[in-house]
Amino acid sequence: MIPVIAANGWRRVETVFEVDWTNKAPGVGSMTGTGTLYERLSSQYTVQTSPTTVSTDSGLSSSSSVPVGKNNTSPGLVIDEARTSVVSNNRDVSAWTNGGGGTVTANATAGPDGSILADRSQTTSGNPGYHLGYGRPGGITQTISIWHKAGSVGATSQITNDTGGVTFQILFAGTAPTNWTRATYVNTGGAGSTGPILRGADGNNRTSSGGLGAGARDTYLDLLDIQGSAASAFFPTETILGAVTRAAPRWYRNVGNTCLAEDGSLRCYIECEPKGAFNEYSADMTLWYIDASNNCVIDNATQAVKITIGGTLYTTPNTMSWAREDRLRIFVCVGGGQVTSVQYAVNASSPVRISTGSPPTFGALTISGTLDFLQSNKTKVFSARIQRLRFYKYNKKPSDF
Repeated sequence: MIPVIAANGWRRVETVFEVDWTNKAPGVGSMTGTGTLYERLSSQYTVQTSPTTVSTDSGLSSSSSVPVGKNNTSPGLVIDEARTSVVSNNRDVSAWTNGGGGTVTANATAGPDGSILADRSQTTSGNPGYHLGYGRPGGITQTISIWHKAGSVGATSQITNDTGGVTFQILFAGTAPTNWTRATYVNTGGAGSTGPILRGADGNNRTSSGGLGAGARDTYLDLLDIQGSAASAFFPTETILGAVTRAAPRWYRNVGNTCLAEDGSLRCYIECEPKGAFNEYSADMTLWYIDASNNCVIDNATQAVKITIGGTLYTTPNTMSWAREDRLRIFVCVGGGQVTSVQYAVNASSPVRISTGSPPTFGALTISGTLDFLQSNKTKVFSARIQRLRFYKYNKKPSDF
């Protein structure tokens, strides 16, 4: 018997279970289908719905609503790890410090979410303008993310991060975009003795760091986030530093055994857009999880795939790599007396098998409880937009693998 497919209402005869989010409208969605559940402990707040827009639909505050995001070609279910913000006043540039030459017009235009809360930051040539200091323990990876666009036609924009007298990092430098654009930077350097400090409209000469020469800046700014190892969905903190935490979601099937093929193998295909590059995740990335003795993860340090079945660990001898927002496709076949197979493909490239050599043969699997997708019960989360998740029947697989 083929179960009703959870997200699109049609059937594939070669699958035992499938969800497909590519035909869903970005924003707030719903989870349907017997046994497929999505839950979280706190509000999602926002979800990115296109390269230039963000949704703040009130439905995102529901613990069971599903955030459907879009940045590249296809919508996907958004899975984000738990985050605690380290920055205050992330929608109020007027509350930042004027380091010299800066002026701010509060609530000057509609932001990426349509709310009239975006500020206009202007700085005279050779000055730092308005900046914001924030907390960062040394050695902790943080992703800086801020939305910006031109404050006037032809204006230049320069957004920099001062690590504290160590170096300047360039989030953006050049002619400001005419539409809202997200600028990000993964900060892995030291905290420095006086920083770090984000400068939203830096008018100084930063050519030594790869930026612009001195000049006047005119930029709209909104939705600043500084948290985590990959760009995440924005959530507001107002003026209370570090007081807002967004919990990770849990996406799972409480009848996990229905994802098994007839021979007891687990033939899992995942198509997604990872929010971080292959080397930007701070913990192993879970692909599926039954329990501590039966799971499949991507090693965040080496990018090999680690499969544990019945407490026995197999690690692929070859590894994977991808860039932020790439289209990543992974197929893992394990159990059922078959040789373990792991393949992956990036964008339009042909699949590559990384389970070379003599991969093990595992016996039939059983799933007595739940099967978690892309996380292990809200831990070891693979932050990504998930376009498709499929579990195939015996001796079936994606047509291009």
